Amino acid sequence: MWIGLDFGLWLGFMGLIYFMSSRPAVESVMFFPHIDKVYHFGAYGLMAALGCRAFAHLFSQSFWVIWCGAMAAGLFGITDEFHQFFVPGRSSSVGDIFADVSGAWCGALLWQLWLLPRLRRWFPSFA
Repeated sequence: MWIGLDFGLWLGFMGLIYFMSSRPAVESVMFFPHIDKVYHFGAYGLMAALGCRAFAHLFSQSFWVIWCGAMAAGLFGITDEFHQFFVPGRSSSVGDIFADVSGAWCGALLWQLWLLPRLRRWFPSFA
C-alpha cells in the first residue's frame, strides 16, 4: 500500500509542477531579486525527497535511493525548463536549471540524512 501512495504523491507533485509551468506567468511581489530561484530550489528539493521516499521501496542501498531521487527530479527540472521555453509569458534560464538541479540534490541528501532517520524512529516498521 505504501509504495502506491508514495509513488502517487511523487507523480502528483510532478504533475502539479508541470501544470503550473504550463500556465502563463503571473506577476507576483518580489521580496528580493531572483526569489524565483528560491522557489525552484525548494520545489525540486521537495520533489527529490518525495522521489527518495518512493525509491526507498525499490532499493535497499541508500546510494541508489539518493541517486534516483535526485536524478529524476533534476532531469524533470531540465525538461520542464525546456517546456517553459515554449509557453507564452514564460522564460527558461540556466539559473533556473541550476536551482532545480541543486535543489534536487539537496532535497535527496536532506531526505537521507535528516528525515529518514526520524521516520524510522517514529515508525519502526518504516523501510
